[in-house]
Amino acid sequence: VTELFWVESLGSTDLARQVMAEYYTRVVEANLQFTGFKEGWKTDMGMMFILFGAPWYIDRGSNTITWIYGYDRADFNRVFTFRQTRYGNERNPFSYWVLQRHPSYYSIEYQRRQEWLRGYVLQRRFP
Repeated sequence: VTELFWVESLGSTDLARQVMAEYYTRVVEANLQFTGFKEGWKTDMGMMFILFGAPWYIDRGSNTITWIYGYDRADFNRVFTFRQTRYGNERNPFSYWVLQRHPSYYSIEYQRRQEWLRGYVLQRRFP
């Protein structure tokens, strides 16, 4: 079923296999890098990593991490900030990173999903 979806979206079995391979490679990497109390692909960082790939630059603050996908650090369409949040109690002291959402992110996410569905993700890096 999954392969049929990709073949219908992309119009080519070879392209569908390449896009699926890239997607699942990113899922595995997200799980390796971001798994905590839940699987890495389910986290905000994992989601962003799968959609956009590795950030070009990373800025670290005391309780923030900012991923930058471009040369202009003021471009909020290419800059994603995560804030460290604690979950649990003394017996289960988990920390995880939550994306500080901006209203424009919905259109950016939609555009990126369309790039996946057209296979453009294989041709160019975000942005």
